[in-house]
Amino acid sequence: MLAPGQTETYRELMKSPLELEEEDVAALERQDDAARTESEQITGADSDRVIARLTRQDPLTSAETRLLQWLGDEAPPLPPKLRALIETANDVRARAA
Repeated sequence: MLAPGQTETYRELMKSPLELEEEDVAALERQDDAARTESEQITGADSDRVIARLTRQDPLTSAETRLLQWLGDEAPPLPPKLRALIETANDVRARAA
């Protein structure tokens, strides 16, 4: 129970330096995980840049097709435009095989 005006419990006050360090590391890991999860997302703007880059020349090269295949297989949820380009590339590759 906290005394009037007390903001920390006895347990919190009696934590060892190691416990405090472990809590700090855990908090940093949670922040890092959240930042990584956010950065892994392909936004609509990212998708538009990839599409513009890949479709600026002649038909897709085999490397570009493999990249799209990898994105389709490994990437987190993709914006609809990029998903459509991947499906088109997969269709073209399947017809060529």
